[in-house]
Amino acid sequence: AKSVRRADSHASDVKWACLRLRADLVSTTPLDVFRERDGLLFEVDKPPVLKSPDGKIDVTEWLYSTQFDLDDVGNTFGLIKQKTALGYPSIIELVPVESVTVRVKDGQVSYQFGSEIIPSEMVWHERQFTTSGSPMGLSPTAHAALTLSGYLNAAEFAADWFAGRAIPAAHLRNAEKRLNKPEAAEVKQSFIDTVATGDVFVTGSDWEYSVLGAKASESAFLDMLKASAPAQCRFYG
Repeated sequence: AKSVRRADSHASDVKWACLRLRADLVSTTPLDVFRERDGLLFEVDKPPVLKSPDGKIDVTEWLYSTQFDLDDVGNTFGLIKQKTALGYPSIIELVPVESVTVRVKDGQVSYQFGSEIIPSEMVWHERQFTTSGSPMGLSPTAHAALTLSGYLNAAEFAADWFAGRAIPAAHLRNAEKRLNKPEAAEVKQSFIDTVATGDVFVTGSDWEYSVLGAKASESAFLDMLKASAPAQCRFYG
């Protein structure tokens, strides 16, 4: 735990500056709506979802929050509280990413916000740095870790990343079947071996994945890589 804290203090200021800068730029970029008529564009009034997406805060704060989540953990989630007559979201209430569990069963993705199962058609899920076969996005640091892991010892990388330096990096659970110790060990090793190489992880019919210690794992990765401030800035573009 001490090594994680030291790594976090070394890299957190650079990461925070990158998160803040990108969120500032995205949220303050002018947002206008146009309608085409006879080959010309005419500016029209913005719909409510582009003024106050959740009906409470303005779009600038909403975009800042979602971009910060995207760069921090690769995903942002919201509950669609209302739709237009055409089926487009008109009120999207953001939820903390830490409270969300994403479940995949027979190729179908479902979501749980806290203890409540939410129909996928009522979920706003925005992702970045996606990988084939995965319903979840990656943070810039996690994406860099998967990309650069080819230059690292695979076993050491898997141990550091998934063990989270004494903090669980993730929780992989079979929601239908109780696994004995040999079965659990086999599934765990298969997951580590596959994801550590950036490949697609293939499971049975019913699995759910929730991130627990991603930030601590990213700090451990940056410390292991001895990433300089310019290198970290390159991760975040």
